[in-house]
Amino acid sequence: MSKAMKSSNWIACYLERLLLSTAACGVRRIVAMALSTVLLQGTASFVPAYSKDTSMKSSMQVLLPVKELEQKFLKSVSQAKDSGNRDAVLKALLETAEFYVERGNHAGVEAVCKELLALPYDGKSQLAAKSRATAFTLLGKLYRSRMDPTDPHACFEQVDACFEQALKINEQVYGPNHLEVGKALYLLGLSYQWHAKHAPVERLFRRSMKIMKLALKNNPDQVDALRVVSYFYLLTGKEKQSIQTIRRALLASQSPKFPDKLIAVEILDDMAQRCCFASEIESLYKRALLIVKTQAGPKAPQIVRVYNSLGSYYLSPTRVVFSPSSPNFVYGRLKEAESAYLAAKSVGDQVLYPDSYQVGITLDGLAQIADIKGDHGNATRLQEKALSVFQKFYPAESTCLSNHYRTMARRYEASGDLAKSKHFDELAQKLELRARALPYPPRYVLEL
Repeated sequence: MSKAMKSSNWIACYLERLLLSTAACGVRRIVAMALSTVLLQGTASFVPAYSKDTSMKSSMQVLLPVKELEQKFLKSVSQAKDSGNRDAVLKALLETAEFYVERGNHAGVEAVCKELLALPYDGKSQLAAKSRATAFTLLGKLYRSRMDPTDPHACFEQVDACFEQALKINEQVYGPNHLEVGKALYLLGLSYQWHAKHAPVERLFRRSMKIMKLALKNNPDQVDALRVVSYFYLLTGKEKQSIQTIRRALLASQSPKFPDKLIAVEILDDMAQRCCFASEIESLYKRALLIVKTQAGPKAPQIVRVYNSLGSYYLSPTRVVFSPSSPNFVYGRLKEAESAYLAAKSVGDQVLYPDSYQVGITLDGLAQIADIKGDHGNATRLQEKALSVFQKFYPAESTCLSNHYRTMARRYEASGDLAKSKHFDELAQKLELRARALPYPPRYVLEL
């Protein structure tokens, strides 16, 4: 057994394989995408983007229809504009952006951030500067989530520009060695690394690591710094230190002094993605469910992602059991997967926008379960709804849609509609040809 296969961390295993020059180009591309996705999704919301003591924050826990809640936030923005108070407008816009992020209205996030950035700015107000940095960070994350690193036509410059502006503003507001600057450096470095712009990555990461270590020296329980340092350990192959550090972040996030207890849910998700032990993965997600229910209630928006993750875990190919009596694989935990996805759908239908990405994930999971059970007609209908969500999330020519088109083709083939199956196969092939046009980026090893 190779040294890589002996590692208890599946990401470390793949990373070691990634660095082998003998690995196939296609395999290396897939692994690079997977690792980048884990790293960037794990950091998607640990950068504090909003004020936690907002006047509308309590409204977000009220069990009202999502459209009715949206009207409350939009009314708050309108009233702030009527008052002529610039700070009130900024605060209302950021609260609305937070609502859209939490409820999965991706178009709303983009529109609100652009509206905020279009406001007059003289460079003197700290609140305005911080608000602009937040807007640029949110836009960067949104644009990055829609892109495929294998797509030669993807506009990575747009993503980089957002993170570069956020870093520039944070340096002006906080100075060169502040924690917010360290997090901005880290996000920009990850963005560069994601699409193989390696030259400045090491410089950004080294500077970020220095700031984070200084922050931990002043406060050993600084959750954001612990999370960033944990990822740096992961990037450098220091698996043991990475796990120890992320566990420290989890403990610190549950301290009575820490204001946002739901950060623990993201940390648990990070830990589950790094773990290869089935029993531990399941327990991590169940612990995340308990935290959400305790801190925000059983119908909090955050619980949908946890249920989806749990459902995906139950359907993971690594959990498949082969049945000697059948030529096909039998999913041993199908009932648990279906329960998780149905729970996600029950909550998502009430608290998320219909076009939320997490709604698409739920529908996709339920379609897979229906297909396994032989209900091909229902599987096709569910997959059509899921595809509709993904088509609204990704740009029309994004290669991220190719897998969804392939899945849709299989659903139509199973239900007997060969014409539609051929149509979606052709769409997938067209997008895959775009991906093949991009040479695989040079390998990169971080040494800190």
